[in-house]
Amino acid sequence: MKIRAFITHKMKERIADCQDRFAINKETKIVAVSDGVSQSIFSAYWAQLLVDHYCQFGQLTNDERVSLCDQWVKHVRNYIEEEKAKGNNPWRTESNLDEGLSAGATLCGVRFEGNQMWSCDVIGDSCLIKVGDNNEIEILSSEDKKFDNEPDYFDSHPQKKGRGDFKTYWGVLSESAKLILVSDPFSDFFFKNKADAP
Repeated sequence: MKIRAFITHKMKERIADCQDRFAINKETKIVAVSDGVSQSIFSAYWAQLLVDHYCQFGQLTNDERVSLCDQWVKHVRNYIEEEKAKGNNPWRTESNLDEGLSAGATLCGVRFEGNQMWSCDVIGDSCLIKVGDNNEIEILSSEDKKFDNEPDYFDSHPQKKGRGDFKTYWGVLSESAKLILVSDPFSDFFFKNKADAP
């Protein structure tokens, strides 16, 4: 089995603007991708917390999410203190945090057992693309609707779960089949071009 990963940015953005994160854990045989919601604060860090946790434990319960929320808040507060120590005034970040603003992120994680068995948890428009032996494409998502600007997600605020729940899939991977974990631009691309696949 081969695993390859990369992060890139949208055409009109810089790499620093990209809120996507991924993790690979060879010991647990788990791979995860998360996309931080752009309209939230410190969403890239929240996405990193989600993929790291999922790759270590192969799950994310609501209690575990709440525990990660504490880490996210601590990180934001540390940023505020560091900025103040530099003589800067991070009033906007501090105000956002005091007003209860938080981060959101989608998540797609795949667990492998042996070389062929796999299972996947997915929430939002980060999804799993299954490419079969004859290049047929299946899009595995938690979204029953067309991809848009309001995906399901996990929230970094302890009292705000987010929107939606994990949807779970499983299967057997053949020799020539591929599993592709993608964030929203690629999810949308595969969704729009699925009918044109060879």
